[in-house]
Amino acid sequence: MKRKRPITLHAPIQTLGLLIIVALVCVGVHYSSLAETWVWQRSALASGQAWRVITGNFIHHNVFHVLTNMTGLGVFGLMFYRHISAGTLASLILWLACVVGLVMWWSPYQQYMGLSGVLYGLFMFGGISTIHTPSGKWIALITSVKCVGDALTGQALPMRAALGIDIAHLAHAGGIAGALAFFAIKKRIQHRTISAKNTDLALS
Repeated sequence: MKRKRPITLHAPIQTLGLLIIVALVCVGVHYSSLAETWVWQRSALASGQAWRVITGNFIHHNVFHVLTNMTGLGVFGLMFYRHISAGTLASLILWLACVVGLVMWWSPYQQYMGLSGVLYGLFMFGGISTIHTPSGKWIALITSVKCVGDALTGQALPMRAALGIDIAHLAHAGGIAGALAFFAIKKRIQHRTISAKNTDLALS
């Protein structure tokens, strides 16, 4: 009698599944009472509610804000789900949420919400991870140019009027800086792992 093989999800499906979970969390929390206890709020953070550094990235101001960021998350998924593993993506999202949440402490805002900072970081990481391809080069370049362009144009953007809130450019810059740091650390770890394996082979 043949033994049944355990059902395992193909790696790209796991990555897409993780992105769907993130989207569901963002949408679900928006319509729940958790939003009040998750939003990035300076006074709450100062009182010791440290989880808001991360959770504030998953709260949105209004439905249009949710839809805009979820569209960006979907575009990212379609472009990079074959190139980034679910494990790496989970670590990256958590890292970017921490970086953006901490960077916003140096902003003038008393309250911050939205996934856009994390999204900028995701696109930058996706671009530099696939930079050996023509599309990767363009994505990394466009993401960098857009961040600088947003900072130069300030709040004079049609998107600001549509969202009804200020656009936190510092969060976008924090996301990109976080992605570059994550990529550098990941490459460093991979290099050390390969070097250790080569040393072990040489000794054997």
